[in-house]
Amino acid sequence: MSFQILSLSQVQSNQTDTTISYLKKTAIKLLKPHSNMTFSFGTEELKNKIPDLHVETPNLKDTIKYLEELKGEYVDWRVFYKIGKLYQHFEMEKNAFDYYTSAYNLITAEIKKDSLNSAYFSDMGNLYLDIKNNQYAFAYYKMAYELNPNDTSALNILPMFYIFSGDSESAKNIIDKNLKNNPKHINSYIWYITMIVMDEFKVDHKAEEILNKNIEEIFNLEMVKSVSENYKNDPRFPVLYNLSKLLAMFGKYAMVLDDFKELELIKNDKSELKKLQKFFKKAIIDNQFKNKYILYKALGFIYIFQKNKDKAIENFQLAMKYWPKDKLSQDYYILFSIHYFLNDDTLKAIEVINKKIDLDKELYLLNPDDYILKGNVFLNMQNKVEAQKAYESAIKLSLKTKDAYLGLAVLELQENKLLESNNFINKAYELDKEYYLSYALFGIITLMADDKEKAKDALSKAMELKPDDKDIKKIFEAFFN
Repeated sequence: MSFQILSLSQVQSNQTDTTISYLKKTAIKLLKPHSNMTFSFGTEELKNKIPDLHVETPNLKDTIKYLEELKGEYVDWRVFYKIGKLYQHFEMEKNAFDYYTSAYNLITAEIKKDSLNSAYFSDMGNLYLDIKNNQYAFAYYKMAYELNPNDTSALNILPMFYIFSGDSESAKNIIDKNLKNNPKHINSYIWYITMIVMDEFKVDHKAEEILNKNIEEIFNLEMVKSVSENYKNDPRFPVLYNLSKLLAMFGKYAMVLDDFKELELIKNDKSELKKLQKFFKKAIIDNQFKNKYILYKALGFIYIFQKNKDKAIENFQLAMKYWPKDKLSQDYYILFSIHYFLNDDTLKAIEVINKKIDLDKELYLLNPDDYILKGNVFLNMQNKVEAQKAYESAIKLSLKTKDAYLGLAVLELQENKLLESNNFINKAYELDKEYYLSYALFGIITLMADDKEKAKDALSKAMELKPDDKDIKKIFEAFFN
């Protein structure tokens, strides 16, 4: 099925005003938060990474110009580093080197002003790590750790360097410290297992080769479970007993507690979601997990995936209730804004989304989905001008944001501009030819154009791709049953 072939054959409609109004409202309703949207769950380490969304943009000059505009009067090394990263991506090595040098000089200047601040040394470590200069990265992380034994970046990265350089004792000391602060810190267990595997099974310490890979390419959860089970009673590795209990409690879902990308992977699997739901509910009842807010947050998103609005709101409220007041990061604001949106408090939703976007600007971590959510809220408020601005901001961040194009499509159909709406649906369709929402909206505009044959095909395909969507089913039954 192709929208290029199934383009509108007519734009004049014999539908009644009541029918057209119903279809327009339904189109807006379909843009509520849904499981195909991705949400960034921020960690402290994220501020030192480059969002992939910028590299997606084919127009290098526009992207660089946009980053320069973001910078404003607040000059931060990350802006220069990101521009360098873009130049490197397009194999413009000289330009990349110039911007990397600027980033280096900015951090160096900060170190000179405040030589006792570990954050600047870990920033430098992050810079060298990303440009694959592992020797210098290791040195700067060590300096950061010496200045501040609680430096987050150093604690997370140093075990890797010590393990791959053969210094298991130093790695173990830092891992033990991490686990003392947070007994459920999955990444620390991963490094612990890595250390055991390399020591016990005499794996060569090829640091350069291993460091340039992703840890997921080397070790997987099944291996972690196997090693933890085999060594859980070994007096040399007492920490593995805790890991074994954690894995027994949550199984493969243990990773969800540390990285919500794992939750995204199973969002369309009803059976897996129900199992995960059961695990998390039991953990809350049994008081097995210190950070309850993480479990409630996960449950909230599971309920969104299951289209249970009331339960999602309830769990988001509990997550916010238990959220540590010293950790009001990006994911807190995402949670807050979606909660307000689901609860139809659009003004509060906009206020909180703007807070998150302001925080992201400060960290240079803008996420197109924040702007899509903002556009959807404005559309629900019938503020079409601000909705359009938000969707266009999302597209400026990434040309691959299909939901932004579909938001613009809904805006156009509100004005009865069906051909323009069709064009935006086509753009989303070209990005993902199996996306249910594109078919659903195409079905709506073809109904508005009184082209029922095409509408029936499109809505049937939408239901095939998203059988649990009640709104699409209602439209189909209203016109074809």
